[in-house]
Amino acid sequence: MADRIALDSGAVIKLGDGDPLTRAVLRKWTDEGWEAIVPTLVLAETLRGGAADARVHRILRSRATAITIVGVSEAPVAMPAGGLARRAWLRATPLMR
Repeated sequence: MADRIALDSGAVIKLGDGDPLTRAVLRKWTDEGWEAIVPTLVLAETLRGGAADARVHRILRSRATAITIVGVSEAPVAMPAGGLARRAWLRATPLMR
């Protein structure tokens, strides 16, 4: 089994934004045989149910980045969880002011 590097939400967001340094580092690791993984918890932290999610989905599906989602059986639950968290935050925000 290849060595693995787990991407956190910051790395996934930067990849989605097309950050050249993050993409270069990921490419270097994968060229050296590392397997890039994204835990399903990161999906819940990153995806918020809006149009911006499309960038992240593109990166996760891209063969160029070769990212594996770990805990893929939980992905259908993790993906909408971020949107639920966002809606809960938007409802709670006026109470925090």
